[in-house]
Amino acid sequence: HTDHPGTFLQILGAFSITVRHLYQALVAGETESITFSVLRSPEIYLSLTNTVLLIGIGLATFLVGVTAHSLKVGMPSALVLQASLFLPTTLAVSYRVIPELVLIAISQLLVAFTIAYLFSPKFRRSRYPGVLLGTLIGIGIATKFTFFPLTFLLFVMWPRLSSICVAAVTAGITFLITTSPIISSYGRMFDWLFSLATHTGKYGSGDEGFINFSSIQKDFRFLYVSDSIFFNSTIFLIGLYIVISLIIVTLALRKDKRAMREERMFRLSASVRDCYRALSCMILILMVQIVTTVKHPGIRYLIPSMGLISLILFLEGYLLIHFIDNRNRSNGHLLNLRSSIPYATLSLVVIIGLKSFSVHSQSLMNITQPYRDESLDMAEFVQTQHSDCVQVGYYGSSSITYALEFGSSFSDRKFASLLSDLYPNEYFYNIWSKKFESFDVSGLNLQDIGKSSCLILKGPPFEQGDEQFYPEFSFSPLRTGRWQSVYMVDQNNIN
Repeated sequence: HTDHPGTFLQILGAFSITVRHLYQALVAGETESITFSVLRSPEIYLSLTNTVLLIGIGLATFLVGVTAHSLKVGMPSALVLQASLFLPTTLAVSYRVIPELVLIAISQLLVAFTIAYLFSPKFRRSRYPGVLLGTLIGIGIATKFTFFPLTFLLFVMWPRLSSICVAAVTAGITFLITTSPIISSYGRMFDWLFSLATHTGKYGSGDEGFINFSSIQKDFRFLYVSDSIFFNSTIFLIGLYIVISLIIVTLALRKDKRAMREERMFRLSASVRDCYRALSCMILILMVQIVTTVKHPGIRYLIPSMGLISLILFLEGYLLIHFIDNRNRSNGHLLNLRSSIPYATLSLVVIIGLKSFSVHSQSLMNITQPYRDESLDMAEFVQTQHSDCVQVGYYGSSSITYALEFGSSFSDRKFASLLSDLYPNEYFYNIWSKKFESFDVSGLNLQDIGKSSCLILKGPPFEQGDEQFYPEFSFSPLRTGRWQSVYMVDQNNIN
């Protein structure tokens, strides 16, 4: 699937698969081709790729801690900077192989970059910031277009226009390099993006327009319920940002002109203006990403900005400490408040982390495990009572073969012949074309696959889906569940 475009994840996956296959060939004497091995045992390679991605996230997060420690921001603040990983959504996607895992790692690298740029004059004056930031932005956009709002981070380097230009050019070059495997699909990719931006429905469907205003409230509620911890944290951070902005405005308007001329408020290595500018960029990123995601609600699309939550909290705490330092250095109460801010922010993220673990654990108990049990129950039901029927999977089916068929449709069916040999007599229903298909033949009718036996459909309940994907032939439920159902196709449709 290259529409969003996802190529950097695919490159990482291909690298991981190749290394493992070479290892198996050299150490275990495996003689199968890499294609045959992957298609025969896809879950092994998915698990490997997931492990590689998690290691990447771990290393990126470790770099955040090392960078913070080297800049002497304090242990509590260094821990706060690594807290974004513990939101429910980031925990929920951690066991999958999707672009969002790459985006989590990139967001952590951006956190390390930002604190180094703000708090290390030596790094800021070097030639590296523009190239590093541009590379991260280019890889992020090539991984998924939902990363695009993070391009506002370019303005963290304001007013260094040369650095901003270097970063922008580097981002463009990096994007071209990392998406070069699909350069022939650029036209289709940008057509899809244009359709997505100019239609109110999902995936570029629906009426023309930017957003369906009649469904905004429902879509936002869906997002909020999906990760209320993230949204409550965002509301708190925006509120604190407004307070900090009011403090800055008040200081700018105060009558003590002499203090302003001396710039007493702006004496630290990472100036108030630079930190406030970076903070403003990140608040803007949060708001833009939420607004654009409401158009196409999916909580994981917010992961790029979720990675910045801990950095926003750190910067707000830093600015508050700076204001207290310059308000009255001899006031004991203010000094106590100042020293408590890092520990207060750390306590806050610990509470958020514990709550997130609780939510995630409940999700595992209430959704993931029941989903697995239900899928196994449906498979056993079909195997014991309807094993003589032709079994047909469709979009959302808990089936390895359907997952392979879905992936095959995005690769122009280059491996159709091999898949047919590995998994003979497998059929699928395409909810978009409303036709049946096998690995190597598409556009089949019911009569083509169900002449000699009964035919059952296995997948998510049609009753819970969009009406436009409802089959045009008659069928009846054999067993229905919360996530998976089994239907018997009416024999009159076949005969």
